[in-house]
Amino acid sequence: MLPPRRNLRLSAAVMAAMCLLAPTVAAADKNTKTLHARPAPDRDYQLFVGVTVKASLDDESFPVEKYANGRAIIHNGGLKGFPVTRFRSMRYDYEPKISRASADIENLKAEQTYSTGTNPEQKWAKRFNDYAGYQGDRMSAAAGALVNAQVSQGIQQGTQGSDPTGNLGAVVDTNGQEFDDYVRDFEAASAGGGIDTSYFASRPQEELEEKQFNSLAVTFKASSPEPVANAYAIGVVRLSDQGKIADTLFFHDIGRLDATPRTVRVKKDGLPEGFELKNVRIHLFSNGQEIPTNMSEKRFDVTREEAREYVVLNHMAENRFATLPPSPVWSLAPSELRGSNDARAFNFPVSVQVSEQGEVVDFQAGRVLPQRVRDAVGKMLFYPALERGAPVPGTAQINLSDYFK
Repeated sequence: MLPPRRNLRLSAAVMAAMCLLAPTVAAADKNTKTLHARPAPDRDYQLFVGVTVKASLDDESFPVEKYANGRAIIHNGGLKGFPVTRFRSMRYDYEPKISRASADIENLKAEQTYSTGTNPEQKWAKRFNDYAGYQGDRMSAAAGALVNAQVSQGIQQGTQGSDPTGNLGAVVDTNGQEFDDYVRDFEAASAGGGIDTSYFASRPQEELEEKQFNSLAVTFKASSPEPVANAYAIGVVRLSDQGKIADTLFFHDIGRLDATPRTVRVKKDGLPEGFELKNVRIHLFSNGQEIPTNMSEKRFDVTREEAREYVVLNHMAENRFATLPPSPVWSLAPSELRGSNDARAFNFPVSVQVSEQGEVVDFQAGRVLPQRVRDAVGKMLFYPALERGAPVPGTAQINLSDYFK
């Protein structure tokens, strides 16, 4: 894991957006002492600092677009999914993000533990059972050989008494000296069969006291005031290995979130033996978009208008002098999309007229749109079209099913 690059400096335009937000909040606080004819606008959008993960594959670095079914999706000549273990390394950066979803994380607990097969109690219990089985097999084999020798000796003695020639070799190939060997083997196996249980009982405790943990068990409860489909978690684990600070990541599918807290359990194996845990941070995502939580850094509740201003100014700052068509701001997708996992229900091409402020002015489709699609399109915010870096009205050809890709 490469160290994170904490580049939180904002562009001049983004700083301007933040400055626009601050007076609004201050004015709202000041005006709470007076009466207004209109209620204060809802602050149901969140500006926050989130995490972006990049994976190294074949000496190239790719942003992780999303995570699903145990595979990280990257854009490597088209969207492709790979097991997380396939990547040579991963790194993460912090950057400002904006969302209209939110979630809560409660009862976060992280406990150092052991990976399967390395827990001292399990390991020594297996060794005890293996040793006991070995001794049992040894005693059984020695006892069987001794019984066969006794039978053979009896046959020899009976034959010897009836054969006037005294020719024993035609019946068995055992003499008295060989029989004594079988007796000694059985006695040795019996003497070794006594297992020193105190040794097997003390060794696990001795190793437990050494605390050579190599795994991490993480549990927490997650919920969302509005339904969120296809949620997953990215955990950032900071640890110390022999005095050196290191970071590692884990990914975990969660599924659907709603107002009922859902218990999430994650096991992260493959950590250095004897590591010291520093902290764990959980980031929640859905369809590649981060959902701010009560654990998110620098989280501010903003209005739709403030969110729109931030989006437009940041878009201009990142595309100076560029000419671009409008495009959807998927991080601000409405609840109709966030709560669904059925891309086919939104698979309708739509032509959308977008203002220079990024708002939907009008939209048309080649066929009648279901109401849920009409509602979702009308609530969308867009990056406005740019002409040499300046926002202008434009037309976007979109399909809301792209949100699920």
